[in-house]
Amino acid sequence: MPNPEETAHTVCSAIIEKADRKIAFKEEETPRGKMLSLPGGYMDWSLGFPNALLHRIYAQNKLSFLPLGINGITQNYSPSGKWITNINLFGPLLDNADEQGIYWLSLDEAFRNADNFRTPDTLVLLEKIHQRGTFGLDFIKLTCPLKSPTNQPYHTEPTDHHVASTVARFPEGPFPRYALAELGEGEREEVRGKLSLIGGHLIPGEQIAAAADREELEEVSIQIGRQLGLVGAFVGASSRGHYIVNTVSAVHGLTRPASQLDRRGEVARVKFLTPNEIYTIPKSQFRSPDTRAAVLLTDYMITHGRNLIPHSAIETIQNAAWNSQIFK
Repeated sequence: MPNPEETAHTVCSAIIEKADRKIAFKEEETPRGKMLSLPGGYMDWSLGFPNALLHRIYAQNKLSFLPLGINGITQNYSPSGKWITNINLFGPLLDNADEQGIYWLSLDEAFRNADNFRTPDTLVLLEKIHQRGTFGLDFIKLTCPLKSPTNQPYHTEPTDHHVASTVARFPEGPFPRYALAELGEGEREEVRGKLSLIGGHLIPGEQIAAAADREELEEVSIQIGRQLGLVGAFVGASSRGHYIVNTVSAVHGLTRPASQLDRRGEVARVKFLTPNEIYTIPKSQFRSPDTRAAVLLTDYMITHGRNLIPHSAIETIQNAAWNSQIFK
């Protein structure tokens, strides 16, 4: 199996509309000739979000736009063979006086040119923009410092590795409890004994919800119930200076594990903690800032009656004919 760190990544793209409702496409050279795609690409997350996408599009195509929200999320193989999660924003054009490499097409024209799209997620995202099932930009949380732990600048190409993790919520007694893994001997020395969300690298071709379920069973044998939804995408950092995009799901926990040791020794035990207990734990005891942020955000959303983002917002594109054409 390929190393998931080398084959799964997160990108961002944009649907940018002019006043005449035409949409911006960029033209790219591919083994199949010139193809169309939405502006965007890998992100330099140190610029923040959505500033990273604004910077990328201006640097490449000299377009400025106003991001209003997230249109949708797709998963698909890229022409280079990477398993890509694409977070797509939408908004109106602000300035294109110096635009470079941009083609403007109406929605009807775009649909007629679907055979010329570089990847099939372009078509899916164009269809979603008119379904109006959008959600806020705060889906993406930056939890990384500006410098890496070794005080070196972060890598920017490619910008990230992709992991999926889970907030398992057990509604027991007057206060819910949340399952956190205490890391064991199978993990790197610098993180042993620290608390972490339950999760791991996304296997190429694997859906985010499925990855969250798999990691729960593999690492701690927790039986989970229904998925509550997506909490957010937390952009953190590894000790080697790579950005890590951690897509977090929330689930109802059903049964606690009979044994709290996984076969790989990555988890020493599972702790079931209330939100108040999590507040009192020093931040140095967490593997990353994502852990506490994701749990407390989940608890806030649920206790205040706010809906999490449904997993249906993510569309996994499994088009064998298209992918076989791409890899010819």
